[in-house]
Amino acid sequence: MNAIAACREVGDRSREAWAAGNLAAIRDRAGRPAAAVEAQKQAQAIYTDLAATDPNFRGVLAQTEVFLGMYLTRAVQYDEAITVTRHAIGLYQAIGDRPLTAWANTNLANYRAAADRYHDAVAAQAEARRVYRELAVTTRQVYPG
Repeated sequence: MNAIAACREVGDRSREAWAAGNLAAIRDRAGRPAAAVEAQKQAQAIYTDLAATDPNFRGVLAQTEVFLGMYLTRAVQYDEAITVTRHAIGLYQAIGDRPLTAWANTNLANYRAAADRYHDAVAAQAEARRVYRELAVTTRQVYPG
C-alpha cells in the first residue's frame, strides 16, 4: 500500500494531500512532468476541500497551487500554470501573507516568461519587488528580490 492510500484508508485527508504533493515532487525529479501535474492536482483537490471548511488550509492550498504552476510549466501547460498561480496569489493576499504573496508573484513571473509573455512577467516581478521592498522597510528583514 502506498502512503496516499494508507492516509486515505485512515481518513487523514491532510496527510493524504501531503503525500500526493511529495509524489508530485518525486515524479518531477524523475522527469515526468505530466505525472507530477496529476499528483499535484490530487493534492490541490484535497486542500481545496479542506480549505472550504477550515480557512487555516488556505495557505497550504496556495503553496500547493504555486508548485502546481511549476509542474504545469514544465509540462508546457502555460495558461493553466498562470491561472492557478494567480489564484494562489489571491489566497495569500486574502490571508495577509505578504512575503508569500511576493514569492508567488516571482513564480508567476517565471511561468509567464516561460510562456513568452515577457511584459506580463515583468509586471509580476515588479509587484514582487514592490512588496519585498515594503517589507524590508517595515519589518527590517531581508527578502530576495
